[in-house]
Amino acid sequence: NAMQYLGPKCEVDAEVADLTDINEVIVFRINELRTLVARGGFNGFTAAARMGTLTWNKELADIAEYNVRKCSMHKDRCRNTKNHQKVGQLVAYRGLKGSTPVIIDILNDLLNLWFSEQTATTMNDIANYNGPDGKPKNGFLQLILEGATSVGCAALQQAKNGWLQTFFTCNFENAPVAGKPIFTTANTAGEGCILGKHPKHVHLCSEKENYGQHSPKLKVRSKQADSAPAEESAVSPAAGGETTPAAGGETTPAAGGETTPAAGGETTPAVGGETTPATGGETTPAAGGETTPAAGGETTPAAGGETTPAAG
Repeated sequence: NAMQYLGPKCEVDAEVADLTDINEVIVFRINELRTLVARGGFNGFTAAARMGTLTWNKELADIAEYNVRKCSMHKDRCRNTKNHQKVGQLVAYRGLKGSTPVIIDILNDLLNLWFSEQTATTMNDIANYNGPDGKPKNGFLQLILEGATSVGCAALQQAKNGWLQTFFTCNFENAPVAGKPIFTTANTAGEGCILGKHPKHVHLCSEKENYGQHSPKLKVRSKQADSAPAEESAVSPAAGGETTPAAGGETTPAAGGETTPAAGGETTPAVGGETTPATGGETTPAAGGETTPAAGGETTPAAGGETTPAAG
């Protein structure tokens, strides 16, 4: 049974997390982040005319489970199905030592990690997506993609060298397309929704919105909306790439991609997301026992150390 398979990098205690009771919490959180952008003004972004509301999709979640069962942070080359032919994928990892939070808090931190890429994103990036190999990184843009109408996620946890490792993968209905906008802009959020707005996420379209049907052309102001207050940002990297410790000793990822261990030994994955492949795809140990991810985004913890891969 393929769903019982565990990769060679998995430990004997590796276990796929049961997200049944929290999948709607994950979806609600992503829709909150989408709303933050769609309403306009956040980070200088213009309002979204027709950003969709995400729902949970079991098939996409099952595909995500195949990914995390390899116990390495990587993206799948083959992730499309007959029902989902343009799947977008985000992957993330976190290693923790000492007292550990409940899994929903860990996953929420990783969602915030993807969202924190907004600091390196401009309205021009949203209006004209450059492709997955360009900048900014793909995480934030996938989260706010207009036509990403459903999502399915999976997580796996295991203990390794004294660390609790969490691998997290989310698959989305539709991925960004190079040369196409991430979302259509408007003067007022949701004014392009054909089937109305969502009753709770009022700046997003109804869950029934059909993205195969084109919305009428809208006249959009040329001036970007004012930036939203800083406290609305899910993660606020400090200028110059340094990390800013949060209350309780946790750290906020820096723009440069480095992390600073918090009190109690917790680490936060880096934002940068770039990897340096070693010859032949092997990993190159860094000073202090850390490793540099090999080609394909996989990582191998060094003896006595722990890897801190970035979100992909």
